[in-house]
Amino acid sequence: MATVNLPGGFQLTSIILTMTGMQWYLLFNMIGGARSVPSDLIEASRTYRLKSWGRWRQLLLPAMLPSFVTGSITAWGGGWNALVVSEYVIFAGESKSVLGIGALLDKAAYEQGSISLLLITIVVMSITIVALNRLFWRRLYRIVLSRYRIDY
Repeated sequence: MATVNLPGGFQLTSIILTMTGMQWYLLFNMIGGARSVPSDLIEASRTYRLKSWGRWRQLLLPAMLPSFVTGSITAWGGGWNALVVSEYVIFAGESKSVLGIGALLDKAAYEQGSISLLLITIVVMSITIVALNRLFWRRLYRIVLSRYRIDY
């Protein structure tokens, strides 16, 4: 809550909390992607004398890209959950909130007890998530898998 007094105030706090909730999905998928690169391809990159940056650029980053997209999709989903927690916080008896769907969900459930507002917010959030998944993430995932999947 120390960031509340900084420029950006509670919005900065909300962004930090949301990103903290999202980063682990991405990190662990990237680690898994790096570990899944076959050792014979790494050995071949050494045989062709690729330096460390060349090995990253030519082998590791392209091989990790499907894991990066998977981690991004998962982090995006985790971010929706983190929004509910990060946009509306009660600290030391004082409630802080930013304008967003997470705060609206919290206010509908805890402050107002409005079932209709809660249901409308959940429906809007669900439609948004499904639309983004179908229009962006699914297409990106297919493109990345078709170009960067390691099959041999």
